[in-house]
Amino acid sequence: MKEIAIIGVPVETIIHYFCDEFILPHQVYLPGSTNKIREYLIECNKNYNSVKLVDKGELNLESPKKEVLTDVLKNYRTSLFSEITLDIIKEKKNFVLKQKENFDHVVCIGPSHFGALFLYEKKDIVARFDFHGDYEPSYKSNSFTPTHATYMNIVKEMGKIKVINYGWGGTYLDNKNKHPGMSVYGKEGKIGDNLHKKANYFDVDVDCFEKDFKIARFWKDFEKEKSQCCPTFIPKQLEVMISEAKPKKIGIWGYNWDYDDYGNGKRFIENVIFNCLSGQK
Repeated sequence: MKEIAIIGVPVETIIHYFCDEFILPHQVYLPGSTNKIREYLIECNKNYNSVKLVDKGELNLESPKKEVLTDVLKNYRTSLFSEITLDIIKEKKNFVLKQKENFDHVVCIGPSHFGALFLYEKKDIVARFDFHGDYEPSYKSNSFTPTHATYMNIVKEMGKIKVINYGWGGTYLDNKNKHPGMSVYGKEGKIGDNLHKKANYFDVDVDCFEKDFKIARFWKDFEKEKSQCCPTFIPKQLEVMISEAKPKKIGIWGYNWDYDDYGNGKRFIENVIFNCLSGQK
């Protein structure tokens, strides 16, 4: 029987607007944002004998650094938010990585891709699945604040991490109609290249999936911007790759229960944990 730990990473990206002018995103602590998906998975475990799922709860990321944000995305009220800093990630990261010693696999789930930093460490081989590159080549010269859109710059600074990007730009390497989503750090992978089989960490943003699956907030925020919405990846493809690699660490990011319109997201996560990692698929 496989023993698998799940950890909620309640980091959310809040876009702050002032006088209709775009301000850099804030990474904030949003306690309770992973409760529903974790409760669902624990209930699912009753139907699977091949896995013992252990819920390690949500990370407590409360910070003394708080800011009142107004005119944020319409789904949030004006509120005092606790900001997530790199120091907080470093402080809590040891607990997350420690679970590798106690379990066959560790699965982290959170609403912001910024949470992926909790699982990155030196010497990782990472299969990364995202429509966006989340990497800014001029990061150092422009002194960008670390966000979900520049977290790969932090990964680069960590050194000795090999990253293979799948789904970047929404299509595959040999497609002439490719629409690159930002710059990318590491190599670009291609379905069938088998590079993912050596990966010990699968870093997954659910906006890599075809828009018809309606798994991510991305589709609701930008559904009218057709040029940005052209991923062609589907969950079954990723499930096959996870089944082949059975990585020690998996992070599933950009997932919010309230945006999972058809339940495709929760079923994908269920399949990953109870079928792909357990060897049933």
